[in-house]
Amino acid sequence: MAAPIFNQDGKVIAAIGVNGMQSQYANGKKEKHLASLIKTSKAISDHINSHRAE
Repeated sequence: MAAPIFNQDGKVIAAIGVNGMQSQYANGKKEKHLASLIKTSKAISDHINSHRAE
């Protein structure tokens, strides 16, 4: 799974991803990992964009 990192213009400038065995994503774990991945990509995007504004 992967999630984009956005710049201040909303353009994708990078991505982060995770991988693992299929069993690690079974029984609802995929959604949990995906939510964490998206939360982290948003935090990185926000961090990058807040420093570019300085």
